[in-house]
Parts: sequence; C-alpha cells; structure tokens
Amino acid sequence: MSMFVSNVSDAEKLNFSFEIRKVTYAKLDEAVIDFELKATYEPYRDTEQGTKSKSFQARIKTSEIGRIKQAVEKKKEELNEALNEIKDKIKILLELQKKVEVNLSSIFDELFDISKRGFVPEEDS
Repeated sequence: MSMFVSNVSDAEKLNFSFEIRKVTYAKLDEAVIDFELKATYEPYRDTEQGTKSKSFQARIKTSEIGRIKQAVEKKKEELNEALNEIKDKIKILLELQKKVEVNLSSIFDELFDISKRGFVPEEDS
C-alpha cells in the first residue's frame, strides 16, 4: 500500500498502536499473550485511512507477568523512536521532491520486526 506525502504535516499523520489484545493462562506456570501492532496513515488518498495490522503471540512464565506491562511501555518508546526516524527520512526526501511516495507495508514490516524483538525468540520470528 503506497501513500503520497506532500508536506511535513502529512508525514506526522503516520502513527502506530501497540497493544495487548488477549492474555490466556495456558498452563499453571505459563501464559500466552497476544500482541497487536497497527500502523495507520490518515488521510490516505484524501478520504481513506491506510491501515495495516498484525498480531503475534508470546509465551511467558506466570512469574514474569509483572514485567510485561513495563516491557510493553518500553517497546512503545522503541517503536516511537523508530517511527520518528522514518518520519525524519521522509521530511528530508520532501526537501528534494514536493511529493514523496512511501510504502506503508515496508514501514509496517520494519515496525513489526521491532515489536516482536524481546517477546518472541529469534528462531520463531
């Protein structure tokens, strides 16, 4: 899904949300957490909202549940930093051309990889 960014304020309309959708106690000592990442660009083609979302699961020991809330907040900060870097690159490109085509799918894929890091073992990613 491509979008066209024609000014700096449009670049700022690219956002994300990272949330816990569901927690399931799979076993007495293990829980499964469903995470969801959603990337949104509004307006997309003047009237539509461009959105991509994807979820993943992480298994954790029930003794580690207390750290999850803090880990999610830290992950949101990490994602925000990455998105700000992407926006900065778009702004630089806008200095070269009045309209920049940006692929929301590739931005989303980059953010999704970041969102899984630390929650899902590398070989499961």
